[in-house]
Amino acid sequence: MTFTENPVPFGQPSFHDEYWNPFWEALVDCETVLSIHLGSSGQLVITAPDAPMDVMIQMQPMNVSTAASDLFWSTVPRRYPDLRIALSEGGTGWVPYFMDRADKTYDMHHLWTGQDFGDLKPSEFSVATSLPVSSLTLSE
Repeated sequence: MTFTENPVPFGQPSFHDEYWNPFWEALVDCETVLSIHLGSSGQLVITAPDAPMDVMIQMQPMNVSTAASDLFWSTVPRRYPDLRIALSEGGTGWVPYFMDRADKTYDMHHLWTGQDFGDLKPSEFSVATSLPVSSLTLSE
């Protein structure tokens, strides 16, 4: 199932809203991968209107990490551990930094943000539950 990386610009609720629970449940029940297509919301990071296209292309890993962060911290992966998500066109080099930053964010802020990964760090949760990180590009 192909889906946008951010439904809010289309007037839909965010991934943090319970509105999407039937959607997550259907994906899990049907064993269907959710393919998040980068840029589909029109919210790509660009530094300036006259910046060369190369800037936007190079920023793709930052854009995909934004979508991943939105989903990761939404509790969706914790509530639906069998949900499989593929993130398109952003590479995978950002993943180690993302996991390190998730652990630091959790360690420093979970007491006041209310996040709960039990006895695991976010990076350990990701590995323990097989939260997949997949990056599809046209060259692969």
